[in-house]
Amino acid sequence: MLVIKVSENSALLPKNKDRSSDVIVRPAVSADLPAIGRLGALLVRMHHDFDPQRFIAASPRTESGYASFIGTQL
Repeated sequence: MLVIKVSENSALLPKNKDRSSDVIVRPAVSADLPAIGRLGALLVRMHHDFDPQRFIAASPRTESGYASFIGTQL
């Protein structure tokens, strides 16, 4: 399942708006795999930036690896 949520404090959202429809939850499809791969790589980079001793660094293949793995779960 792919969930994308915009932060409640985001400047991109209009103020004083009913936010009940700001989140769309739907099953991921194969067309989502490139974006999922990019998000996975961002997560790896973020963890490594927080604690490089504990978390591995992203490689040039991280995005494709995440996308490939998630593709096996669809």
